[in-house]
Amino acid sequence: IKNDIIPSYSGPANSLNKLIDAKTQGEKPKQFNFSTPPPRPILPPRDNPMLFELHPMEVARQLTIIESNLYRSIKPRECIGCAWSKKNAAVDSPNVLSMIDKFNEVSNWVVSEVVKQDTQKKRVHIMKHFIEIADRCRGLNNFNAVMEIVSGLNDSSIHRLKNHWEALPQKTQDIFEDLKNTFSSDKNYAKLRELLKTVQQPCIPYLGMYLTDLTFITDGNQNNLSGLINFYKRKLISNVIEEIKIYQLTPYNLAPADVIVKYLENINDDMIDKEEAYQKSLAILPRGKGKKDDEKEEKSVNEMQLYQSDEYWGELLYMKGYKFNTPDTKENLVLSSAGSKVGPPQIKGGTLVKLVERLTYPKYPDQTYLELFLFTYKTFCKPIELLDLLMMRFNVPRPKDQEKIEKYKQFKELPIQVRVTGVFKTWVDKHWIDFLYDKELAHRFFYFVNNNPNSILKRIVKQLKKFLENKSDDKRPAINKKVTPAPMAKNKNHDPSNPQIRDYPAQEIARQMCLIDYEAFLAIQPHEFLVKDFRNNKRNAPNLYNFFKRASGIQNWVINDICIAKVQYRTIVLQHLINLASCL
Repeated sequence: IKNDIIPSYSGPANSLNKLIDAKTQGEKPKQFNFSTPPPRPILPPRDNPMLFELHPMEVARQLTIIESNLYRSIKPRECIGCAWSKKNAAVDSPNVLSMIDKFNEVSNWVVSEVVKQDTQKKRVHIMKHFIEIADRCRGLNNFNAVMEIVSGLNDSSIHRLKNHWEALPQKTQDIFEDLKNTFSSDKNYAKLRELLKTVQQPCIPYLGMYLTDLTFITDGNQNNLSGLINFYKRKLISNVIEEIKIYQLTPYNLAPADVIVKYLENINDDMIDKEEAYQKSLAILPRGKGKKDDEKEEKSVNEMQLYQSDEYWGELLYMKGYKFNTPDTKENLVLSSAGSKVGPPQIKGGTLVKLVERLTYPKYPDQTYLELFLFTYKTFCKPIELLDLLMMRFNVPRPKDQEKIEKYKQFKELPIQVRVTGVFKTWVDKHWIDFLYDKELAHRFFYFVNNNPNSILKRIVKQLKKFLENKSDDKRPAINKKVTPAPMAKNKNHDPSNPQIRDYPAQEIARQMCLIDYEAFLAIQPHEFLVKDFRNNKRNAPNLYNFFKRASGIQNWVINDICIAKVQYRTIVLQHLINLASCL
């Protein structure tokens, strides 16, 4: 700009240059002068407060300050092309991601705080406290925080505690029902959209509603229409972004309270993940049970926590070669950071033993990890190795203390054995070809089943054995030979002593090629695609190797058939091959 524009239009060019510099270097936020001072914060009685010591109004105010800063930082470009859901989201849409992470953090904080309490009275008190906070957030027009808290209270770990909900004061129940009704996703958040039309700023709308709108517009409309740019799609996206920007204009006149801000910034420290929360919920109120008194509840929770601890069982009986008795360390297992606390932690890496241990983890199932493991395991271990580790994992060593054995079997041994059985079932169900092609694997698997005295494995895996045996039969649909076309005869003028491609009808050649290719395609196993250089790796990807080898062979055959044909027949051969390609 300085070199090209300024000499001719110095005034406008200098202004433009200053504007670009300001934008690229980061503008200072606009200062708002409020006519009245912010309300004085309601501080807790001590510097290291408990949740119930924080006034609901002040928690709502401090959440609003935090989330207003996050929401007002969102740039329009972050909302284009669903950037927050793409691979480079951390670079292209950092503030939207921060807002999403905060939503998940608060929602899971609600779940964690409720189920961590050791009596029903305390849990009900915390539920009431959160409902009051949500109601105060609604009064501040912080609808995003309302949705965070309502989402947490609607989580299955809390929603299922019917006796706790019944113990809430009727007024509190009515407030929560009103919140659920107003912030319901029914009819595309119809009631929330109506509410937004009536509120005065400042306001923090529920960002997820707009992200849903943008996703539907982006995915549901083509970029181009009959070769023309679909500008209407861009207009719809712009309308949503403009609405997001409207609520960024006005800040809140609130004063930060450092002690509460610090508390809210550290809520992740003692938070438990969703699966552990659900297990605690089951301990509080087992499936099919009604109301329990507080003493029994507390005992049940404490017992569950005690029995899940390895220290409780003391020294275990020695089992030669047993590998599943080492603690998790950074050297043998790497998990993703807790982050949003949604579902089981993601496994980033580990030794083979630790990966199998997580495959059969007793605290929670992870079907996604199980299926991914079984799909890829041949890239880092052999089937026999996996079977040996699963059999070892099934035979859990028991404690030396005989008085603890029955409890150990119930709380440690049985959950692990159930997980191992689940791995066997999925392995046989979805990757049965491993057992058909590897006779030693199948033999050792059935030997293990038949010679294991454990009744659970006998009962469940007996069905798997029958299932595996049935898999060896070809279960393809039967061909109705009445409608199968008869093979077409050779051309009458063919020379038996020197058969040529042109001697056979193109349609019949296409049929036979389809039969051969179909059989070759069916033989390909999913794991072969994971083999490095599978086109040339006959040992580890035999079916893919043969499939591509056949493709190359047909290509060479076509070239050769044209080249060796006599000059007067080349046009005929070429036309015949074109007809063949058309039939295929």
